[in-house]
Amino acid sequence: MRYRYGDGMRSAFFEHTDTTAAARTIVRLASGTDVYVGVAPRVRRAGGRDAIERVWSLWADLDDADAATALDDLPVAPAIRIASGSSGHLHAYWPLQQPIGVLEAEAANRRLAAELGADGGAVTNAATILRSPGTNSHKTTPPRPVVLVRLHEATTTVHAVTAGIARDPAPARAAPILTTTARRGQDPLRALDPALYVEVGTTVSSGPTATA
Repeated sequence: MRYRYGDGMRSAFFEHTDTTAAARTIVRLASGTDVYVGVAPRVRRAGGRDAIERVWSLWADLDDADAATALDDLPVAPAIRIASGSSGHLHAYWPLQQPIGVLEAEAANRRLAAELGADGGAVTNAATILRSPGTNSHKTTPPRPVVLVRLHEATTTVHAVTAGIARDPAPARAAPILTTTARRGQDPLRALDPALYVEVGTTVSSGPTATA
């Protein structure tokens, strides 16, 4: 969790089993400042991308009414929609049945952003933080509430969400992301993100291939 403090930002970390403490802290801070939560869980007390091993949800940050309307044309509707405080702005989430690697999640988020005409920059990054429902956006005076407008318990798969939508507009080859296991000196190949491992292995054995 991150929140604005003066001219900077501060962080707080919570165990996944300690959601009550996290919720109470968010509510306590919300009246006086902007509060954000990391969409993907971290494996240690750090906010960056290299502290993430698996991603349990896809997401999109929608900044206009046309993008929000386009949600209805997707193969799978988002299970969670949050009105993020600014007029017409939404955050959409697709909780997954099984976690996926960082690179696969970022590629899927870029495809969703391209399909929806949404923010395709840093908001597709695995380290993204977004406003939490129950807080307020302090961009305006008075602040505007961040509201949960839809919550379904349905989960899905990355393949179902991205079926037939836009191609990845920026399939950049990021540096391998090493897990905690690799940092402890064990076999580094076992620590590579699975999506990257498969992609590199296929390219080496079969020559260059087109990517979706």
